[in-house]
Amino acid sequence: MKKIKIVLSILLLFSAFSFSQVTNEGYPISWSYSSYELSSVEANVLPSFDLQSIKEEDKMNDYLFDKPWRFGYMHSVDYGLEDGQWDVLDNGDRIWRILITSPEALSLNFIFDNLFIPKGGSLYMYNDDQSDLLGAYTSDQNQESGVLGTWLVEGDSVWIEYYEPQNVTGQGTLHIAKATHGYRNADTFNQTKGLNDSGNCNLEKD
Repeated sequence: MKKIKIVLSILLLFSAFSFSQVTNEGYPISWSYSSYELSSVEANVLPSFDLQSIKEEDKMNDYLFDKPWRFGYMHSVDYGLEDGQWDVLDNGDRIWRILITSPEALSLNFIFDNLFIPKGGSLYMYNDDQSDLLGAYTSDQNQESGVLGTWLVEGDSVWIEYYEPQNVTGQGTLHIAKATHGYRNADTFNQTKGLNDSGNCNLEKD
């Protein structure tokens, strides 16, 4: 029952940010190219934080009815299209990629605060070994506010890839404001606390 509550809490939290459902189909354009055909991308490493102190707080807060269940530590970041790396393809289309790493994270997820994907464009997120893929986000996910929160991508290194056709060059906007280092999930919680413990399980991110 506790695991179900945690999963439902995650779904409710991210539905508040995402506003519309991602299609989860197709593959990033870069996957069709070998590494030597595209520019190298240097990882942007998130700063370290006092995880032990966070875990000590969790021990006290996990079963408080007025404290949501916290799964990750949220960093404020400032990444836009001027960061990362652009590659122009032979047909004039182009892709932008950025690699964000947070050592030992179980997952990473992001909040965009200025996202506009033009018609024909797409946005994907995937981990370093390409075993977990999120997307495509398309113009269907555009919001007047420009805000979009993503689901979790497993692993401690996540690529964000934006594809822009030649006929809409320069029309897209993208800025990442938050990146959350997931340090636990429903499985790790249950391993520590047990399925029969009582308490209210929601999600909170610092």
